[in-house]
Amino acid sequence: MFKVICSTEVLFRKVYLCKRANAAVYLKVSVLTRFCRFREVNSAFQSTSSRPFVSLSNQLNRKNKKPPYFPEDGTPESQLAQELADKYTCSAKEVNSMIKKCPNLLEVPLSKLCYNAEYFKTLGLRKRTLVSYPWILAFSGASTQSHRLNCVQKLHSDINVTAPLLQMPLLRLQKLCSVAKEETHLIPGGNRINYLSQRLHCEPVEICQTAAKHPFILAVSFDHLESVLSLLADAGVAPQHILKDTWVFRYNIFTIESRLNQAKEAGIKKIKPWVVRCPQATLDRTVEKHVSSRELLGSHPSVVSYLCHRLECSAEMLEFLSCKAPQMLKVNVPKLKEVLDFLYQEGFTPQQVCQVPRVLNHSLRTLQTRLKQLRSLDYNPNSLIVLCQTKRQYRIFVEKLISVRQKCAQSTS
Repeated sequence: MFKVICSTEVLFRKVYLCKRANAAVYLKVSVLTRFCRFREVNSAFQSTSSRPFVSLSNQLNRKNKKPPYFPEDGTPESQLAQELADKYTCSAKEVNSMIKKCPNLLEVPLSKLCYNAEYFKTLGLRKRTLVSYPWILAFSGASTQSHRLNCVQKLHSDINVTAPLLQMPLLRLQKLCSVAKEETHLIPGGNRINYLSQRLHCEPVEICQTAAKHPFILAVSFDHLESVLSLLADAGVAPQHILKDTWVFRYNIFTIESRLNQAKEAGIKKIKPWVVRCPQATLDRTVEKHVSSRELLGSHPSVVSYLCHRLECSAEMLEFLSCKAPQMLKVNVPKLKEVLDFLYQEGFTPQQVCQVPRVLNHSLRTLQTRLKQLRSLDYNPNSLIVLCQTKRQYRIFVEKLISVRQKCAQSTS
């Protein structure tokens, strides 16, 4: 079975007929040529009809898809791939990924790469770690490499955990080692990396990845570290949020405690570390909004309950509406009240709001401006869709409405 797809461009002929008394003259202004393209698709249907239909676009995408990368023989890439395949069973795809992450691997002598690969393998380096941090193979200088490894081994015994720290300057690593040596007897278990991974509910390698960007989490005093963690935990800050925002450890205990207390007194349930870092004015505005939201909710325990009451719908219905407009549950309660009060005051019903729930995401000023403009054109919308259109869509709608009004005025006159 053959399926023939024909893509034809329409033929336009503009012919002007000039009639005169004795003769007719035809002037052909422009002629576009007809192009027809034929392609045979799914020739495999000749043998079997059970195979699914493959569209032309999918076939073209398959043809244009780049083949997998395989280094050519004799090139530095092929030699590196062979070496890593022997020692770490790395595939050609993994080698290509490593070269993309660290292009200067190709500039390092092959003998040096082979030596580093063998040396780190004896230290217990796994393939997954090597693929994630390929710059390890580009280390130069035996003495510097030895000093770095000695430092990170003092911080943690597993090279797969401390691999991200090998990019740190040697002096910084030595400072971290001296701090760790002084606090060994203070830290439960004697290791700060393991301690942080337990407190923040993450893997030790994640602590090292964070420390490679923000070394101060391994340099601040353990007393300060433990106090900050305790304050954040008491305030209900999630461990994953602390790990993503470690700058909180740079602030003094008094500032952290006062900011967290202010947030807790306001009744903020999901406190995040930015509460400590933000300007005081930002925190004050956040607290003010939260207090006003809590007052407006009244007896309703949550925003969901409040919206169910205002929209006169069930919780199941509201869940369906939130799937259509997910941002509606993230709008603060004062804004929700303003928008709903305005719409109900202008004659819209809860059912109309439920039909277009994204109207709750729009600003009150935009809704007021658009509704006033439409009514000035003698158009009273029966649906809220027109109020929720994009600027371009709304502008086109208004232009068409004005055009219709002008035609009606001309016809009546």
